[in-house]
Amino acid sequence: MGFFIRQARSGDRHAIAPFTQGTFWWGDYVHEAFDGWLDDPQARLLVATDDSDTAIAVARGCLTALTEAWIEGIRVRPDRRREGIAAALGRDLINWARAEKADVARLAIEETNTASASLSEHVGMRPVSRWHMAFRTVEDAEPVTPGNGGRRVPARERLRPAHSSEAEPAFVSWRSGALVRASRGLFMVDWQWRTLRINDLRTAGKHGMLSVSRSGWALAGPKSDRLEVGWIETGPEDAADLARALVDLAIEAEASRLEAVFPSLPWLMTAFEDAGYDIHPLVVYELPL
Repeated sequence: MGFFIRQARSGDRHAIAPFTQGTFWWGDYVHEAFDGWLDDPQARLLVATDDSDTAIAVARGCLTALTEAWIEGIRVRPDRRREGIAAALGRDLINWARAEKADVARLAIEETNTASASLSEHVGMRPVSRWHMAFRTVEDAEPVTPGNGGRRVPARERLRPAHSSEAEPAFVSWRSGALVRASRGLFMVDWQWRTLRINDLRTAGKHGMLSVSRSGWALAGPKSDRLEVGWIETGPEDAADLARALVDLAIEAEASRLEAVFPSLPWLMTAFEDAGYDIHPLVVYELPL
Protein backbone atom coordinates (compact mmCIF):
# COMPACT_ATOMS: atom_id res chain seq x y z
CA MET A 1 0.00 0.00 0.00
CA GLY A 2 1.30 3.42 -0.90
CA PHE A 3 0.53 6.88 0.40
CA PHE A 4 0.51 10.46 -0.83
CA ILE A 5 1.18 13.73 1.01
CA ARG A 6 -0.82 16.88 0.37
CA GLN A 7 -2.05 19.93 2.23
CA ALA A 8 -5.01 19.29 4.50
CA ARG A 9 -8.56 20.28 3.59
CA SER A 10 -11.64 20.77 5.73
CA GLY A 11 -13.09 17.49 4.46
CA ASP A 12 -10.21 15.58 6.10
CA ARG A 13 -11.56 16.38 9.56
CA HIS A 14 -13.86 13.37 9.77
CA ALA A 15 -11.17 10.94 8.60
CA ILE A 16 -8.57 12.01 11.17
CA ALA A 17 -10.93 12.37 14.15
CA PRO A 18 -10.99 8.65 15.10
CA PHE A 19 -7.20 8.39 15.49
CA THR A 20 -6.51 11.82 17.04
CA GLN A 21 -8.50 11.68 20.27
CA GLY A 22 -7.04 9.05 22.62
CA THR A 23 -3.36 9.21 21.76
CA PHE A 24 -2.08 9.94 25.28
CA TRP A 25 -3.12 9.22 28.85
CA TRP A 26 -4.81 12.65 28.96
CA GLY A 27 -6.42 12.40 25.50
CA ASP A 28 -5.29 14.48 22.51
CA TYR A 29 -5.71 17.95 21.05
CA VAL A 30 -5.32 17.49 17.29
CA HIS A 31 -9.00 16.88 16.50
CA GLU A 32 -9.95 20.01 18.47
CA ALA A 33 -7.22 22.19 16.94
CA PHE A 34 -7.70 21.03 13.34
CA ASP A 35 -10.12 23.77 12.22
CA GLY A 36 -7.96 26.53 13.69
CA TRP A 37 -4.88 25.05 12.05
CA LEU A 38 -6.62 25.09 8.67
CA ASP A 39 -7.25 28.82 9.04
CA ASP A 40 -3.59 29.67 9.80
CA PRO A 41 -1.91 30.94 6.62
CA GLN A 42 1.50 31.04 8.32
CA ALA A 43 1.55 27.30 9.07
CA ARG A 44 1.72 24.12 7.00
CA LEU A 45 -0.91 21.47 7.73
CA LEU A 46 -0.40 18.17 5.93
CA VAL A 47 -2.19 14.88 5.58
CA ALA A 48 -1.04 11.60 4.14
CA THR A 49 -3.72 9.84 2.11
CA ASP A 50 -4.35 6.37 0.74
CA ASP A 51 -5.22 5.49 -2.85
CA SER A 52 -8.78 6.74 -2.36
CA ASP A 53 -7.56 10.14 -1.07
CA THR A 54 -8.71 9.36 2.49
CA ALA A 55 -6.52 10.95 5.19
CA ILE A 56 -4.56 8.33 7.11
CA ALA A 57 -2.11 10.68 8.88
CA VAL A 58 -1.73 14.33 9.82
CA ALA A 59 1.09 16.70 10.85
CA ARG A 60 1.60 20.43 11.29
CA GLY A 61 4.50 22.86 11.15
CA CYS A 62 4.48 26.53 12.17
CA LEU A 63 6.88 29.35 12.91
CA THR A 64 7.05 30.26 16.61
CA ALA A 65 9.45 33.10 15.84
CA LEU A 66 10.97 34.54 12.69
CA THR A 67 13.71 31.91 12.61
CA GLU A 68 12.29 29.10 14.77
CA ALA A 69 9.94 26.37 13.55
CA TRP A 70 7.78 23.98 15.54
CA ILE A 71 6.54 20.55 14.43
CA GLU A 72 3.55 18.99 16.13
CA GLY A 73 0.51 16.78 15.81
CA ILE A 74 2.11 13.92 13.87
CA ARG A 75 -0.51 11.18 14.05
CA VAL A 76 -0.87 8.05 11.89
CA ARG A 77 -3.89 5.77 11.74
CA PRO A 78 -2.98 2.62 13.72
CA ASP A 79 -3.36 0.19 10.83
CA ARG A 80 -0.97 2.28 8.66
CA ARG A 81 1.88 2.71 11.13
CA ARG A 82 5.42 1.45 10.53
CA GLU A 83 5.24 2.32 6.82
CA GLY A 84 7.45 5.43 6.96
CA ILE A 85 4.49 7.81 6.80
CA ALA A 86 5.37 9.80 9.93
CA ALA A 87 8.99 10.17 8.79
CA ALA A 88 7.85 11.39 5.36
CA LEU A 89 5.60 14.00 6.98
CA GLY A 90 8.41 15.08 9.28
CA ARG A 91 10.87 15.49 6.42
CA ASP A 92 8.34 17.53 4.45
CA LEU A 93 7.85 19.91 7.38
CA ILE A 94 11.59 20.22 7.93
CA ASN A 95 12.05 21.16 4.25
CA TRP A 96 9.20 23.66 4.59
CA ALA A 97 10.90 25.21 7.64
CA ARG A 98 14.14 25.57 5.67
CA ALA A 99 12.25 27.25 2.83
CA GLU A 100 10.76 29.65 5.38
CA LYS A 101 14.32 30.60 6.43
CA ALA A 102 14.05 29.05 9.88
CA ASP A 103 17.35 28.35 11.65
CA VAL A 104 16.01 25.54 13.82
CA ALA A 105 13.08 23.13 14.04
CA ARG A 106 11.85 21.66 17.32
CA LEU A 107 9.25 19.30 18.71
CA ALA A 108 8.39 17.83 22.13
CA ILE A 109 7.78 14.19 23.03
CA GLU A 110 6.73 12.52 26.25
CA GLU A 111 9.74 10.70 27.63
CA THR A 112 8.00 7.32 27.52
CA ASN A 113 7.08 7.68 23.84
CA THR A 114 10.00 5.69 22.46
CA ALA A 115 8.46 5.31 19.00
CA SER A 116 8.27 9.07 18.49
CA ALA A 117 11.76 9.50 19.92
CA SER A 118 13.13 7.02 17.37
CA LEU A 119 11.27 8.83 14.59
CA SER A 120 12.70 12.19 15.64
CA GLU A 121 16.23 10.85 15.65
CA HIS A 122 15.60 9.17 12.29
CA VAL A 123 14.92 12.56 10.68
CA GLY A 124 18.02 14.08 12.27
CA MET A 125 16.74 15.63 15.48
CA ARG A 126 18.46 15.29 18.85
CA PRO A 127 17.28 15.86 22.42
CA VAL A 128 18.35 19.25 23.76
CA SER A 129 16.40 19.76 27.00
CA ARG A 130 14.33 17.72 29.42
CA TRP A 131 11.19 19.07 31.03
CA HIS A 132 8.36 18.12 33.32
CA MET A 133 4.69 18.68 32.64
CA ALA A 134 2.84 19.42 35.88
CA PHE A 135 -0.95 19.07 36.07
CA ARG A 136 -3.23 19.90 38.96
CA THR A 137 -6.96 20.22 39.42
CA VAL A 138 -7.83 23.40 41.26
CA GLU A 139 -9.92 23.00 44.37
CA ASP A 140 -9.27 25.18 47.38
CA ALA A 141 -9.58 22.37 49.92
CA GLU A 142 -8.00 19.56 47.91
CA PRO A 143 -5.78 17.18 49.94
CA VAL A 144 -2.10 17.07 49.02
CA THR A 145 -0.80 13.55 49.63
CA PRO A 146 2.91 13.99 48.71
CA GLY A 147 3.16 17.18 50.73
CA ASN A 148 1.60 17.79 54.11
CA GLY A 149 -1.11 15.13 53.74
CA GLY A 150 -3.86 17.53 54.75
CA ARG A 151 -5.57 20.57 53.34
CA ARG A 152 -3.80 22.64 50.74
CA VAL A 153 -1.36 25.14 52.21
CA PRO A 154 -1.53 28.57 50.53
CA ALA A 155 1.70 30.29 49.56
CA ARG A 156 3.27 32.68 52.03
CA GLU A 157 2.90 35.44 49.45
CA ARG A 158 0.55 35.40 46.49
CA LEU A 159 1.64 36.18 42.97
CA ARG A 160 0.57 39.60 41.75
CA PRO A 161 0.49 41.07 38.24
CA ALA A 162 3.92 42.38 37.31
CA HIS A 163 4.46 45.61 35.39
CA SER A 164 6.48 45.34 32.19
CA SER A 165 9.33 47.02 34.11
CA GLU A 166 9.72 43.69 35.95
CA ALA A 167 10.88 42.10 32.69
CA GLU A 168 14.50 43.15 33.10
CA PRO A 169 15.08 41.88 36.67
CA ALA A 170 13.21 38.68 35.85
CA PHE A 171 15.28 38.10 32.71
CA VAL A 172 18.58 38.92 34.43
CA SER A 173 17.76 36.57 37.31
CA TRP A 174 16.83 33.78 34.91
CA ARG A 175 19.88 34.28 32.68
CA SER A 176 22.21 33.95 35.67
CA GLY A 177 20.51 30.96 37.30
CA ALA A 178 20.12 27.21 36.91
CA LEU A 179 16.87 27.29 34.93
CA VAL A 180 18.32 28.88 31.80
CA ARG A 181 20.93 26.14 31.51
CA ALA A 182 18.45 23.32 32.09
CA SER A 183 15.94 24.81 29.64
CA ARG A 184 18.56 25.65 27.01
CA GLY A 185 17.07 29.13 26.95
CA LEU A 186 13.58 27.98 25.95
CA PHE A 187 10.09 28.60 27.27
CA MET A 188 6.65 27.32 26.34
CA VAL A 189 3.55 29.05 25.07
CA ASP A 190 0.53 27.16 23.71
CA TRP A 191 2.56 23.94 24.15
CA GLN A 192 5.23 25.14 21.76
CA TRP A 193 8.81 25.79 22.88
CA ARG A 194 10.93 28.67 21.60
CA THR A 195 13.79 30.93 22.69
CA LEU A 196 12.86 33.32 25.48
CA ARG A 197 13.80 36.95 24.89
CA ILE A 198 13.34 39.91 27.17
CA ASN A 199 10.64 41.35 24.91
CA ASP A 200 8.55 38.22 25.58
CA LEU A 201 8.50 39.18 29.26
CA ARG A 202 7.81 42.84 28.49
CA THR A 203 4.87 41.88 26.27
CA ALA A 204 3.56 39.49 28.91
CA GLY A 205 3.71 42.27 31.48
CA LYS A 206 1.69 44.58 29.25
CA HIS A 207 -0.99 41.91 28.84
CA GLY A 208 -1.21 40.89 32.49
CA MET A 209 0.48 37.50 31.98
CA LEU A 210 3.68 38.14 33.97
CA SER A 211 3.32 37.58 37.70
CA VAL A 212 5.75 38.19 40.56
CA SER A 213 6.16 37.49 44.25
CA ARG A 214 9.13 37.17 46.60
CA SER A 215 9.38 33.51 45.49
CA GLY A 216 9.98 34.42 41.84
CA TRP A 217 8.27 35.16 38.54
CA ALA A 218 5.90 33.24 36.26
CA LEU A 219 4.42 33.56 32.80
CA ALA A 220 0.84 32.41 33.26
CA GLY A 221 -2.31 32.98 31.25
CA PRO A 222 -5.84 31.61 30.98
CA LYS A 223 -6.58 29.05 28.25
CA SER A 224 -10.27 28.17 28.19
CA ASP A 225 -10.99 26.72 31.66
CA ARG A 226 -7.34 26.23 32.66
CA LEU A 227 -4.34 28.29 33.65
CA GLU A 228 -1.23 27.62 31.54
CA VAL A 229 2.23 28.32 32.97
CA GLY A 230 5.00 28.27 30.37
CA TRP A 231 7.93 29.82 32.25
CA ILE A 232 9.05 30.30 35.82
CA GLU A 233 12.09 31.78 37.52
CA THR A 234 12.81 30.79 41.10
CA GLY A 235 15.44 29.11 43.26
CA PRO A 236 15.70 25.98 45.42
CA GLU A 237 14.71 27.85 48.58
CA ASP A 238 11.62 29.46 47.01
CA ALA A 239 10.39 26.85 44.53
CA ALA A 240 7.89 25.23 46.90
CA ASP A 241 6.28 28.56 47.69
CA LEU A 242 6.07 29.47 43.99
CA ALA A 243 4.43 26.11 43.18
CA ARG A 244 1.78 26.82 45.84
CA ALA A 245 1.40 30.42 44.69
CA LEU A 246 0.53 29.19 41.19
CA VAL A 247 -2.36 27.21 42.67
CA ASP A 248 -3.58 30.35 44.44
CA LEU A 249 -3.28 32.23 41.14
CA ALA A 250 -5.36 29.61 39.36
CA ILE A 251 -8.04 29.83 42.05
CA GLU A 252 -8.16 33.62 41.64
CA ALA A 253 -8.51 33.13 37.86
CA GLU A 254 -11.40 30.69 38.48
CA ALA A 255 -9.57 28.01 36.49
CA SER A 256 -10.54 24.40 37.01
CA ARG A 257 -7.12 23.05 36.00
CA LEU A 258 -3.52 24.20 36.22
CA GLU A 259 -0.94 23.14 33.63
CA ALA A 260 2.70 24.11 34.03
CA VAL A 261 6.02 23.13 32.48
CA PHE A 262 9.45 23.52 34.01
CA PRO A 263 12.99 22.30 33.24
CA SER A 264 13.96 18.94 34.68
CA LEU A 265 15.67 19.79 37.97
CA PRO A 266 15.24 17.58 41.06
CA TRP A 267 14.44 20.43 43.44
CA LEU A 268 11.77 21.78 41.09
CA MET A 269 10.15 18.38 40.69
CA THR A 270 10.05 17.93 44.47
CA ALA A 271 8.49 21.36 44.95
CA PHE A 272 5.68 20.68 42.49
CA GLU A 273 5.07 17.14 43.71
CA ASP A 274 4.76 18.40 47.29
CA ALA A 275 2.23 20.98 46.10
CA GLY A 276 0.01 18.20 44.73
CA TYR A 277 0.84 18.27 41.01
CA ASP A 278 0.95 15.20 38.76
CA ILE A 279 4.35 15.17 37.05
CA HIS A 280 5.11 13.75 33.60
CA PRO A 281 8.53 14.00 31.88
CA LEU A 282 9.02 15.10 28.30
CA VAL A 283 11.93 15.90 26.00
CA VAL A 284 12.38 18.74 23.52
CA TYR A 285 14.16 17.72 20.31
CA GLU A 286 15.91 20.09 17.95
CA LEU A 287 17.38 20.15 14.46
CA PRO A 288 19.60 23.05 13.28
CA LEU A 289 18.56 23.87 9.73
